[in-house]
Amino acid sequence: MSAEEENFPRGGVRKKPTDTAKFKSRKNADRDLFKVHSDTRVPKKRKSSQKAEEKQNPKKQKLGTEASFTPNSGQIELLTHKMICSGMLTLAVVKEVRDYELVVSLPNNLTGTVAITAISDTYTELLQKVADQSLDTDEDVHSLDDLFQVGQIVRCKVMDVKQISKGNTSIKLSIKPSDVNVNVTASSLKTGQVLCGTVVSQEDHGYVIDLGVKGVKTFLSNDDAEKFIQVCNDGFSLKLAQYLHCYVQTTDHIGMLAGESRSVHVTIDPSKVMTSKVTPNMKLSFFFLVPGMVVTAQIEKVTQNGLVVGFLSYKAAIHSTHLPKKPKEYEVQQKIQACVLFIHPTTKLVSLSYLPHLLNNPSKPCSLFTGVQYGDFVERAKITWVESSRGLGFQLTETLKGFCMLRNVSDKKVISLKNQFSPGDTHRCRVIGFNYLEAVVLVSLRESHLTRQFMKLTDIQLGSVVECQVRAIHDSGMSVKLDKWTKGFISSLHLADVPLKHPEKKFKEGDKLKCRVLQIDLAKAKLFLTNKRSLVNSKLPVISSYDQMEPGMEAEGFIANIKDRGVLVVFYNKIKGWVHKDELSTERVPDPGKVFYLGQVVRCRVLSVQPSQQRAQLSFKLGGAGLVSKQQKSTPAPEDFKIGKIVDCKVVRKKDSGLDVTVLSSDTPAYLPKPHLSDSRENCQQLMKLYQVGDVIKEVMYLTHTSHTLVTHKFSHIQASRDGSLVSQFSEIQPGLLLPGTIKNIMEYGVFVEFPGGMFGLAPNKFICDRRLSDISAEFPVGTSVSAKVVEVDQEKSRFLVSLRLADCYHGNNENMLEVMSTVLMEREEIRAGLQKKRKDRALKQLSSLADLTVGKLVPVTITNQNRSVVSCDLGNEIRGMCNKDLIEGQTLENGRQHEAVVLCVNLAELSVDLSLNEEHIRAAKHRKENRFTKVKEGQIIKGEIILVKPDFAVVGLRGHALGGYAYLPVRKHLNDVLEKVKFSVGEVKSVFIKSVENGLVIGNWLEYVESGETTGEGHVYDIRKPGLQLGTIAKALVKAVHDLQMNVIVRNSPGRVHITQVPDNTVVGSFPMKKYKDFVGQRISVKVVGFREVKTHKFLPFSHANAIKSIPECSLLPSVLEKKGLRPGEEIKAKKFKVGDTVTAYVDHFSGQYLWFVVTHTVRGRAHVLHLSTDAKVVDERTERYQPGQVCQATVLQVMDRGELELSLIGVPEVIRAGCLTLGLVIGRTHNETALNLHLWGNYIGRVWLTDVMDKYRDNPLKGFRDGQCVRCRVLSCDLQTSDSEGRHLCSLSLRPSRCRADAKKKVVVDPDVQNLRDLKEGQILRGFVIKHSSSGIIVCLGHGITGLAIFENISEYFIKDPQVAYPPGKVVTVKILSINRDTEKLQLSFLKRDTGVAEDVPSEVLGTKRDKTKKMSKTPEEEVSDSVKVKRKSYGEEEGSRKKRLKTSDSDDTSKTLHKVSGVKDEGKSSDEDDTDDESDSGVDFGDEQVATVQPDKPLPRLQVSEDFNWDVDYSTIAPPTRQDEISSDSEEETVEQKSSRKSKKAVLKEQKVEEKRLFELEKEQKSGAQQPQTADDFDRMVLESPDSSLVWLRYVAYHLEMTEIEKARAVLERALQTINFREEQEKLNIWVGYLNLENMYGTEESLNSVLTQALRQNDQLSVYSQLINIYVKSAKIEEGEKLYQTIVKKFSGNKEVWVKFGLFYFKHDNTEAGRKLLQRCLKSLPKQEHLEVISKFAQLEFKFGEAERGKTMFENILSNYPKRTDLWSVYIDMVTKLDEVDMARQLFERVINLKLSVKKMKFFFKKYLDFEKSYGTEESMLSVKQKALEYVESRGSLDELEN
Repeated sequence: MSAEEENFPRGGVRKKPTDTAKFKSRKNADRDLFKVHSDTRVPKKRKSSQKAEEKQNPKKQKLGTEASFTPNSGQIELLTHKMICSGMLTLAVVKEVRDYELVVSLPNNLTGTVAITAISDTYTELLQKVADQSLDTDEDVHSLDDLFQVGQIVRCKVMDVKQISKGNTSIKLSIKPSDVNVNVTASSLKTGQVLCGTVVSQEDHGYVIDLGVKGVKTFLSNDDAEKFIQVCNDGFSLKLAQYLHCYVQTTDHIGMLAGESRSVHVTIDPSKVMTSKVTPNMKLSFFFLVPGMVVTAQIEKVTQNGLVVGFLSYKAAIHSTHLPKKPKEYEVQQKIQACVLFIHPTTKLVSLSYLPHLLNNPSKPCSLFTGVQYGDFVERAKITWVESSRGLGFQLTETLKGFCMLRNVSDKKVISLKNQFSPGDTHRCRVIGFNYLEAVVLVSLRESHLTRQFMKLTDIQLGSVVECQVRAIHDSGMSVKLDKWTKGFISSLHLADVPLKHPEKKFKEGDKLKCRVLQIDLAKAKLFLTNKRSLVNSKLPVISSYDQMEPGMEAEGFIANIKDRGVLVVFYNKIKGWVHKDELSTERVPDPGKVFYLGQVVRCRVLSVQPSQQRAQLSFKLGGAGLVSKQQKSTPAPEDFKIGKIVDCKVVRKKDSGLDVTVLSSDTPAYLPKPHLSDSRENCQQLMKLYQVGDVIKEVMYLTHTSHTLVTHKFSHIQASRDGSLVSQFSEIQPGLLLPGTIKNIMEYGVFVEFPGGMFGLAPNKFICDRRLSDISAEFPVGTSVSAKVVEVDQEKSRFLVSLRLADCYHGNNENMLEVMSTVLMEREEIRAGLQKKRKDRALKQLSSLADLTVGKLVPVTITNQNRSVVSCDLGNEIRGMCNKDLIEGQTLENGRQHEAVVLCVNLAELSVDLSLNEEHIRAAKHRKENRFTKVKEGQIIKGEIILVKPDFAVVGLRGHALGGYAYLPVRKHLNDVLEKVKFSVGEVKSVFIKSVENGLVIGNWLEYVESGETTGEGHVYDIRKPGLQLGTIAKALVKAVHDLQMNVIVRNSPGRVHITQVPDNTVVGSFPMKKYKDFVGQRISVKVVGFREVKTHKFLPFSHANAIKSIPECSLLPSVLEKKGLRPGEEIKAKKFKVGDTVTAYVDHFSGQYLWFVVTHTVRGRAHVLHLSTDAKVVDERTERYQPGQVCQATVLQVMDRGELELSLIGVPEVIRAGCLTLGLVIGRTHNETALNLHLWGNYIGRVWLTDVMDKYRDNPLKGFRDGQCVRCRVLSCDLQTSDSEGRHLCSLSLRPSRCRADAKKKVVVDPDVQNLRDLKEGQILRGFVIKHSSSGIIVCLGHGITGLAIFENISEYFIKDPQVAYPPGKVVTVKILSINRDTEKLQLSFLKRDTGVAEDVPSEVLGTKRDKTKKMSKTPEEEVSDSVKVKRKSYGEEEGSRKKRLKTSDSDDTSKTLHKVSGVKDEGKSSDEDDTDDESDSGVDFGDEQVATVQPDKPLPRLQVSEDFNWDVDYSTIAPPTRQDEISSDSEEETVEQKSSRKSKKAVLKEQKVEEKRLFELEKEQKSGAQQPQTADDFDRMVLESPDSSLVWLRYVAYHLEMTEIEKARAVLERALQTINFREEQEKLNIWVGYLNLENMYGTEESLNSVLTQALRQNDQLSVYSQLINIYVKSAKIEEGEKLYQTIVKKFSGNKEVWVKFGLFYFKHDNTEAGRKLLQRCLKSLPKQEHLEVISKFAQLEFKFGEAERGKTMFENILSNYPKRTDLWSVYIDMVTKLDEVDMARQLFERVINLKLSVKKMKFFFKKYLDFEKSYGTEESMLSVKQKALEYVESRGSLDELEN
């Protein structure tokens, strides 16, 4: 039907013209298509003339018809501002892509903008979701820069035209398909059309496209998009809202017209889009034309301005600007291909374009202006045409055309363009723009353009000095302009060299400034300047890239950030460099924030640069103060170079960072860094001042050599070299080694320690100290000497971790610290002596005066000041003295008076002296005399008083014979000791052990570290030879206690132990070695220290020192160890020295689960499974009594496990599990129906024992006597090695029968035969079995190993049984007779009846009902069974009675009863059958499985049944369902008497019986469908899946049925069937099947099978859904590790999905792994967009409340709400969380905080109600009234009581 017929329906009364006009105006208002603007050039008509015209031609006002208008006759016009109007359709080309709009080129150099909301409806919806924060992820919301490219062709609709100013018009456009294709209808779509569209969504097989055509769904397949993706989209998939040119490929045009088909398939193949064109066969109406359509046009007229052409049945114009050649070169009647350029909605003017770039490939932007850039000069541009009203045309190059608009011809007004310019003239012009639509370069001849300095930002050079003018002053800075077109900005930081609080007082609008270009942001087209005079006037090089930097280069920048570790300096173009704290100045800068300020201009030197990593290290130390490695050329290593070698050197040059030295032995240069002068940082400073050029430094050690040789003078390194414990290569590093090192660098995550050989180890924060340090750099500054223990080595990456904790590095021996302290003090003496020699040096004059002062010397002092704690004194030469108030006893002090004082310590760094004014100290110093009686000797123990405590040592005043003498004691126990320093107090008296006396320097140790020995003199003087414990030390130990596995001893005041493996014994199996040492308690024995072990100490509270540990010595009593000289670390036995098959001596430790744990050595443990303890089941059963802790056992190594533990066996190597072998098993449970016993076997095996395999003589409930954990001997019958469960264990069939398991099996009497397969049975056989299950048909009995049979109710008892479950419970022994065996289906029919078995029924009388009617036939024997039961196909429920009677025809013969053919179809329920005739009988059969079993057994054989000709033997018997209840079994199954056997049924009786049977079957099927009747056999399930093939529930019930029968393979087969059967549209049902499949493989399959199913499931379902379901499966099966690994995979694949991260966090928190959950939060915040952070953090905060630390959760909520105080949803959640913790007061505080916020009335109403409800539950009446009062006050403040309701 044509469009005209649609708009003018046939029939009816013709509307008046006025009605038509109203209709038109209404429609125009809706569409805004033909609105005529006042600025259009179409002449207005008077209303009278318009009405007259309407009367003459009313059809002219109709829309959508060709007769409604006369298209423009082909007037050639250019599109102008006056001509363009709303509703106009035009072609455009993207000119510029901005953040929130597109700038496009329109015809005739017009420019329009497309707002971000006018791209597509899909894009607008996405933006709205982002604004509402309701979008799950913003990955699909691409920027306009991602969706569009400059030069891209688009089709637009003009939405609005506004004149902003004179000559400046704003044109708002839309490229929405719904706007551009608004006139296109479904019926107008034709194959071959090209329409614009946008991507709505991406599906599995393609994309959904929006064409803007109402009621039409558009689909783009992946195949149709592939070529575009490769050619035009750089291989990337299409993006949401991407703009496309779509070629209509298939449409059902007839269906479209009929409204039946609404689906369109399109392609974006560039080749098809390029070749598409509108043909007359498409019969497109004028209103269905859109810009960009290619048509075949015939030239009708050639003019100077262009061509008039005809296409289809319309006329159009082509302006000369849209012709590749001049108009005169075309001929009339010539046919050309052109595209629609624009369509005017009012004048119906159609303009075409013949430009090649618009016709060739609209899908891909083409490069039109290669070689020409904005601002370029064209020296000789040739004029090609002159048009007074427009401007000048130029030929710039052979291929490029130019155009100069009239306003750009000259700065002055041009009176006559043609008089001044002529075609052929050449001019110098400048490029000022591009017209992408018409492929024309816009140029200018204006002098202002030609002389303009900056046409674009790239013309401005970074760092160049420019002049600018102030435009405006803002809070953030100042905007300036370089010229009329170029704008810039100066931030507030760069307004001046110093920060300005009021810049408006210094700068005024219009001021001219000279600035320097700081940064150019081309992406945002912004220019940043600096007005700092220091930078503007700088003569140093401008650094604008990292490649410009070179080590040693100096430049100026400004400070952008200040931290405690240093400052960040920024140069031009955001080039940054870091200045470490040590490089800020030649003097120490403790707080950079107090010295420097933000924005400060600084001059710095480049130390190093890494351009690839965009990093640079800078220094404020100028003039060559850097490290030698950065300042000098490389030098070769000395000939005698070897790391650790000790040499002497000579100083050749001094630097701030160290000393350049020459090694005397080889005369080669080396470098001694300042931190390596001493182990003391204070001494390093003084030694740097002391050493001068030419001085010789004794004993330095080669440290490393890279480009230079480095040496060290640290005693800790030199001592390690002498001891031979120095490590110089990475291959020598092993866990457990203690190495000397130096702190090299401090990071947020730990510190790097430098070791000899240039090796670096990382000490993570947790390994730095035993307690957390708030400031690591304060305790371990760079250069500090430390001792580090290697804890982990990564050989592949050549890196290692170390620990600095005392618990790892300190073992109770401070010998090394004594030596270090002694060396440091000796260095101080060396410095003092050196300063005395250099008295003449003026720079050292003051230090020389200090050098004259020695400890214990009496000096005169003058009191200068006194305060509460310290007395200040003056010693002359500007030397200050300090005396603690505790040391002025016996003195009366006055300021200005002179006193005598004793020197205690000289502080060279501070130019001060510590003194004592104590009268006793002064008196002792005066009377002190040095002789042999007062001399202090090594090894003495002398009482002493603590006089002075310094950070590294304490000064002790000795007493007794050494009165007046002083000694030094270490304050620190170890180099790494920063927290547990020995706490001394002044005045405390200690016993001091004299360690050494050298050059008058007495070094002592406090007595707690040493053990009292033999007295060498009287009183208090002792001689101690071995003061500490070391590896290999032999000492006397006091036995404190003796346990089963160890002996606790005290060795030199240190607790230790002797392990049972270190006790001498003959290791007799079964003995207890520790028992003979029970009597040694309190005695002393000789032991040898063989190692140390770490144990937790209870010295501190657990919450303050959770990880507090200490080291205790491991000792040995073994003679072989005591006799051995020395012992090196690592000599203890480790598990890796054992191998499989070794025999070891093991000592019983304890039982844990199914394992007995042993100790093999003091470092190696082992375990043995209880089944490997003995071959005697009784012994294993009594294992806890047979194996006691400390007992000696002989074991065989079966396996060495990963952690070094051993898998042991006490029975040798056990026999491999195989069929026929005897083994032991542990009872681990029963099957759910109590039909089998489950046993655990050794290895990867589990066993199952059926009821019939338990004993040779059956008894009821045979499993009752077994308990979990019981050990039994069993025989393996078979073993399935092909399948395994989820833990990889194989299933074995076992037997516990004594006839199989005992040695005297032949003597055992087997009462009940061992039935292993169906071949062992025969029909008529009588045997016993176990009841295992009840079904709706009867009772299932187990006769043998996995062999079951069914006894239907008629063959169970002669009476009706009220409750079969009570009469025959599972596990009951019954005697049965086998009536029939179907060996194909492995089905058995059984009988319990006495007449069959000869055994009376053992049934309680109370469950027996009435006796069955004995007039019925007896059950047939197998030999007498007659094939007289036949099935008839079902009929529909509405089948007529007559038809049913006809099909129930039977044949009879010789006095035999007629055989009734059962049917499964039933009649309508509304019809009832007669119930009067009840005397008719017939034979009946019961369907069991796949076969029909006769239940009639006559007394004598019956004649063969005569079957009629129309009888069908091939009817499917499986469709007949079994009876469901006992009372539903028809009377056909009852016994018959002999007299009734010969009687015949009447026809009426047969029909009546048939009706009853049909009704019964109908009820049966209803119950099965409703679920009331549960299917019992595979056939029942087959019927169910046929009825409901798409129901996953039915299929999964079928699978569960097979799993109950342990038929795993059949269950898999059912799942495969389900996946193939369920309709592909039922995605959720299929997913349910896949989940069931995964569950099955997880429980019964292997890891490979599970992965295989998972791969298939991921391929066919939503991956995230599958992963989530598998996670749930893992969690339910307690496979937490597998769940965590899977979550790691999920978060990598779906890192942008916040729900995945939250669920992963919940997983961690639920499984008590809160630390991992917290780290996960940090990971997810790096992956998720910022708008998602708030919600995710709140979710994790809730997890902290529920599973973690509530305080942490509160902190997280407080941080969130401090930044987002008006997020009422978070307030509500926070309050709820706190309320659940029963913290009522805090919840009340939160309510008070939130009701005082400035929120909307609606939100306040919510919180007041919530507050009131809270007080109702937790508060009092007063608190409730208080809330109401506050609510009332709020309402009154709002001015209305209606605003809030209680």
